[in-house]
Amino acid sequence: MENQENKITLDEIYDEITKRTSDAVKKTYLNKVIKIKPHVSYIQREVIAKQIIDTAHFSIPIGTDITTLTDEEIDNLPKVPTINHSAQYVLSALMLVDLYTNIKIDFKQGAFQYDKLVESGVINYVLDNVPESEINEFKMLIDYKYEEYYQKYFSMKAYVDSKLGKLESIISVLTDTITTSLDKIDKDEVKEIIDVVKDKKNK
Repeated sequence: MENQENKITLDEIYDEITKRTSDAVKKTYLNKVIKIKPHVSYIQREVIAKQIIDTAHFSIPIGTDITTLTDEEIDNLPKVPTINHSAQYVLSALMLVDLYTNIKIDFKQGAFQYDKLVESGVINYVLDNVPESEINEFKMLIDYKYEEYYQKYFSMKAYVDSKLGKLESIISVLTDTITTSLDKIDKDEVKEIIDVVKDKKNK
């Protein structure tokens, strides 16, 4: 893992870049401060790919009041599966830079950090200098994790499984209710009622 002391924040880079006017001077600065990792382990990229999908597509239910909650309380709220491709795109770019460089990303700033990546030229610099094979494989892993997520929560099979699960729950509750009710019935009283009915039928 990158030593935190060797990290430089994106905000620092952005502030310095905006002071420079020519593209040549900007590129010289980026060459000086950005350190590129030529390779990140497959396992680490796979873990990050899943994290991207989970973070981008699981969200707090609409209508939840979070105005009085702390960041930790918000993080611990139950999430529901949604589809948010724009969040996935932004987060993928941020994660790519975080994984392959010494740049420290403020993920809580989300789209604002993405804008700074673009405006400072950092995102193009990273894409130009990280091996293409690494980037392609990282994108592939993100696509795989999204497909797994989609199949689990939004495919026809997921829909049917969800309905069957609810039906099983209903049947289970009804079975328990009927069983409890039958246990409370006095068998002798039932026998007397049956005998009375039989007697009336025979008359």
